[in-house]
Amino acid sequence: MYKSLFLAILVSTTSLQAYAQEKPYVEMLHMWRTQSEQYALGAIRDPLIARGVDWYDYATENNFQGVQTEFSKRLSLDAPPTAVQWIVGEEMIRLAQSGAIRKIPIDQAMKDRLHPEVLELVRYEDSLAGIPVGIHTQNHIVFNAKIAADLGLDIPQTWAELISYGETLASHNINLIAASNEQWQIRLLFNAILSSYLDPDEFLEVMSPKTSVEHLIPKFEKAFGVLAELKRYANTDDADKPWEEVSRKVVEGQAFAQVLGDYIVPEYPDRSAIVCSRSPEARFIIWGMDSFVLTRTEDPDALAGQDMLVETILSPEVAAEYIARKGGVPVTRDADISRLDRCSAGIAENWANTAARIWTGGDVWRGRFSALATVAKREWDNEEIEPQAAARRLSSVLGAI
Repeated sequence: MYKSLFLAILVSTTSLQAYAQEKPYVEMLHMWRTQSEQYALGAIRDPLIARGVDWYDYATENNFQGVQTEFSKRLSLDAPPTAVQWIVGEEMIRLAQSGAIRKIPIDQAMKDRLHPEVLELVRYEDSLAGIPVGIHTQNHIVFNAKIAADLGLDIPQTWAELISYGETLASHNINLIAASNEQWQIRLLFNAILSSYLDPDEFLEVMSPKTSVEHLIPKFEKAFGVLAELKRYANTDDADKPWEEVSRKVVEGQAFAQVLGDYIVPEYPDRSAIVCSRSPEARFIIWGMDSFVLTRTEDPDALAGQDMLVETILSPEVAAEYIARKGGVPVTRDADISRLDRCSAGIAENWANTAARIWTGGDVWRGRFSALATVAKREWDNEEIEPQAAARRLSSVLGAI
């Protein structure tokens, strides 16, 4: 007899009787496909296996949409995984309210250890709706340090300085930035540019439904002007390029920079070969968070595995090791960041020293930002970007939502 159809698929070539023993287990559904993501997952997986937990995990394609589809399928078959990677937001809270996922008990010590904004997002009543696992800053940039040294370029502090390197880099057959025209990647690139021209309150207006942003058209125009210049010096083979392939262009010296969330950092095998920071001139941090939800179950072995998963993820040692591998910022305030490399430590320090931090998840992420991404991608895909027309189009589209 097997624990679930999910587990049966994963171990279809193995005797099912081997899994009938009473032993804590974790069956995890997630979207971490790349080698570096799998390595980061090992920071959680390996300590659990060492403690005697049976571990099974399955990565989906198509990012979070793939996770949602697969999770729904498993639920309909009454064979859900015991842990599912989930985007923090209102939908997670609705799952907790409906009883589809297990509420995670918390005590005062855990409340004190979690960053306040993290606790606020995952808390449901006096429990957690999900396990926070890592904070990721989104307006983030990576530079190839060797290219800068070889060509005598300073690490740019402004968009104008970065763009000024375009012709020099082109003369050496190097792209200024590596990019993809995947909509979510264009959204993060454009948001990073916006964070240089909008103040925090103005960015919140962009996020807020039924809010006119017509007064921001001049600033949108400046942002589209930067986007146009970046596109001019970007790689031309950008069609639907996965983010890890975009990162590889910087790793291999084909491009000088990549603007995307700090989760790209693990794709760079030699952290000393890169310089990473908040995107040029950014006035605030845009951030999101990875988490896991636990499905409801009466299976004592599954419950034991879930409890051990929570304990492991939130332990100071694992929290630090996970971030050291995955990039980003620990969700707990007691993680030992001294073990982080220079790049990851810089991200954590930047987080600690920046008061203006804006979370962009949940329903807002699917609403206003989806519309913003559609406009930004349309402009990126055009042969030429006309900043003034693009700015007016963005204001009109957002004003209708």
